[in-house]
Amino acid sequence: MKTIQKTSLFAILFFNLATGFNATAQVMATPPSSLNKHSAERIVRNYIQALRSPNHGVVESALFNALSVVALRPDARTQALEREIAKLEESGHTPAIRYKSVLTRYVLIHPELLAEINPKQFEHDAAYFQALTMHLGTKLLSDPEVAVK
Repeated sequence: MKTIQKTSLFAILFFNLATGFNATAQVMATPPSSLNKHSAERIVRNYIQALRSPNHGVVESALFNALSVVALRPDARTQALEREIAKLEESGHTPAIRYKSVLTRYVLIHPELLAEINPKQFEHDAAYFQALTMHLGTKLLSDPEVAVK
């Protein structure tokens, strides 16, 4: 019985993620003006589900991909997304998830960072979060007021 439940859960999760990730691939190839708000919100909802995954790689990718969608459609940013990311800051399964959650939420709070370092410029989450860390570190060291804002 447990195997059937796990298999069913995995199949549902995989379908949701595949739909969301496939949609994001289409979003990334689409000019921002042609991505409607409803589609972007649907994609973000898929990523909220992915943030709840027990698979660490899925969670880390969902953080990056959610930012990618919000970079294209700032109005796709939702309170539900921010709440889920805030939960990960406290209870993410790994230090990397907690750290990337802090960075992601900081970018959502300060969307001007998306213009400075846009996720579309990167192929995967590790490169983006490394570049974002360097960028924020440089800003902080050159302007201590950044940390207060």
